[in-house]
Amino acid sequence: MNNQIKGLYIDEVLLERLAKLGKNNSLSISALLNEIIGSYLEKHDPNWLKKENKRLFQRKRVMIPAMIYKSSESELVGRYHSTTILDISLGGIRLSFTPDSTTKNEIEKEGSEFEVIFSLDKEGEPVVIRCSPTRVKDTEHGIQVGAAFNEANSHSHEYLQKYLM
Repeated sequence: MNNQIKGLYIDEVLLERLAKLGKNNSLSISALLNEIIGSYLEKHDPNWLKKENKRLFQRKRVMIPAMIYKSSESELVGRYHSTTILDISLGGIRLSFTPDSTTKNEIEKEGSEFEVIFSLDKEGEPVVIRCSPTRVKDTEHGIQVGAAFNEANSHSHEYLQKYLM
């Protein structure tokens, strides 16, 4: 493919809405567009994901604001960090943090665990799931963290299962 940068026209009203949505989800417009277009291609182009998927559970692309809670080493106190869920399955989650986030240093520690807190709809109770990071990746749009679910209360697990099915 040609590496030249090509212009793309986006209506100003759409661009303003994307900027607002991106700001609310702590994502740049580029990251937001990347997720939207990737999700569209995944749904409408059967050749888009030709590579073999070795995942145990099917991922669902989403854009859900969330918080993570990372306890300190003494576990007496901890910190909350805002994030955006980019995809989710019954086995794990992919999170996006802003490029200036300090979360990466805390999450990358070996044996690290954190809780992800989010809601799947406006009326539902929050879903709280304990996770362990499996992959941390710097991208041009920020930091992405893949995490495997360790444990969830039965309500959160059932709620997630209904949402994904």
